[in-house]
Amino acid sequence: MILPKKEIYLGEVIEVQLQLFIRDGVANAGGILQSFERLGGSPFKADGFSSLKTACAQRQRAQVGNGIYDAATLVTSLSPVKAGSLMIDAINVTLTLQLPAGDQGGGYFGLFQRYQERRVPISIDAESVTVLPLPPDPPAGFSGAVGSYALAVTAGPTNVSAGDPITVKIQISGSGALESIALPDQPAWNQFKTYPPTSKLETSDPLGVTGARIFEEIVVPQNPDIKALPPVSFSYFDCDKKSYQTLSAPGIALTVRPGGNTTVPASAAGTALRRTIRRPRRTLCRSSNDRATSFQSGRPWCGSHGFWRYKPRRCWPWFPPPAGANAAKCWQTIRGCA
Repeated sequence: MILPKKEIYLGEVIEVQLQLFIRDGVANAGGILQSFERLGGSPFKADGFSSLKTACAQRQRAQVGNGIYDAATLVTSLSPVKAGSLMIDAINVTLTLQLPAGDQGGGYFGLFQRYQERRVPISIDAESVTVLPLPPDPPAGFSGAVGSYALAVTAGPTNVSAGDPITVKIQISGSGALESIALPDQPAWNQFKTYPPTSKLETSDPLGVTGARIFEEIVVPQNPDIKALPPVSFSYFDCDKKSYQTLSAPGIALTVRPGGNTTVPASAAGTALRRTIRRPRRTLCRSSNDRATSFQSGRPWCGSHGFWRYKPRRCWPWFPPPAGANAAKCWQTIRGCA
């Protein structure tokens, strides 16, 4: 086990290596190293640490003393979550090695070499790490970021009306626990209406320690007196400098015009008007001259051709024709509608 240092700060990310060496002559050395490299999860037992990611380094050949060994390496990123003296230990395993069974001559070029299996327990000594707390009195806006970072801010569009949205992109790049970085509040943005930001993580190494966290936030200027997007600040603790650092991106000039009433295009307005005008249903009612009329045409429906094509054939058995004086009045009405 290889530790980069024995004294670290709370929230700092360290890369711990675990190496396995197997000497030449072990028949199943390749299979053992491959299984070691494919070990799922962290190979360490570390109470008080957050295990971030584990990756496999390139396999190597090394000489130790008079022997030649094949070496496989696992690298795990750990970050302490509490201060004090903490222990890092590795898992204990037992390997089954296939070793040559004495001097058997090997037949032709060792093709008939016999091997015997030997179980070998593997264990390492635990390492002690001192975790220091962060100094008191952090700067305003500090959200717990530890590492080494840089800040870049862009915004657009910059020529808008009051009430129009502006997209602000904030990129925090460097090394550290990138996944845990949070965008701090910006109190200088009090003249903007803000919305919850979205974020994405872009890493450049298998452990996710180096890269950038990019935030996108929508801000809306509320009045035309705004001339610029105020500077963006981000604070973190630098473990190498052993002090807090505050990054500040300069303000971005804006042109904010007075906002006007939103107008509806003529085509959209016409469509909406047509949707609100519905053709009335054809219903019968009594007019002032006591005739059955229709709202649609303004003329008696009983005098229409459709009425007589439909009624005598389908409705006559249920609506018998009037008789007597009422019949004469009805026929006069029909002739007047024709």
